[in-house]
Amino acid sequence: MEILKGLRNGSLPHITKKYTKVVFAAHSYGSIVARLISTFFPTKGADAYILTASSSNLTGITRAIGAFQARSASAIDPTQWGKLELGYLAISKQAVRDTLYPLDGQYDPKMLEWDANSPHVFAAGEIASFKPAVPSSFTGPVMVLTGRLDQIVCGTGNITASVPDCGVWKGSNPDNTRALYPNASRFDSYIPTDSAHNINTQYSAPEAFGAAHQWLQSVGF
Repeated sequence: MEILKGLRNGSLPHITKKYTKVVFAAHSYGSIVARLISTFFPTKGADAYILTASSSNLTGITRAIGAFQARSASAIDPTQWGKLELGYLAISKQAVRDTLYPLDGQYDPKMLEWDANSPHVFAAGEIASFKPAVPSSFTGPVMVLTGRLDQIVCGTGNITASVPDCGVWKGSNPDNTRALYPNASRFDSYIPTDSAHNINTQYSAPEAFGAAHQWLQSVGF
């Protein structure tokens, strides 16, 4: 919320311009945070929200957590993460492929290699149980952009064992998030067919980016 305030009053480091309109584009856990902000700060938060890799009902989260094979980050890499508390976890390299990526041929193998070798560290509290926030007082536009093959939203945690189907458009798992925004001026969902959880690192990324920009233009940004 402090970042949003800083954008509006020009108080962020190296960002002195004051913005009258702010769009919150969030990913995965960030989408949960964005939903909380739109709940508790319906008029002082963002003017519009784009929630990616998200849904009001993460039916695949429990099995995905198991597929993470998460261990203490400090135990996996003491050199880099030795100072972190035990509650900071890192997922396995195999889980990056199985849980975050779509089918073979739908992503660049070199991108997966880079991603799997990059840190995937998170606090245990980030995956603790939570109740869906209901931003019933938010009256701006909202877009949910979630891949049809998103394991965390609607899968089993392992795409090599079972290919998920989050559905498409109205009535799909991601689209059902509209129930949390009953007073939004507009609610839309976009579900790229060949996209999984990491929508930015797959061949479908340009499609997702284009859909987000078109939507922003259509709602006046």
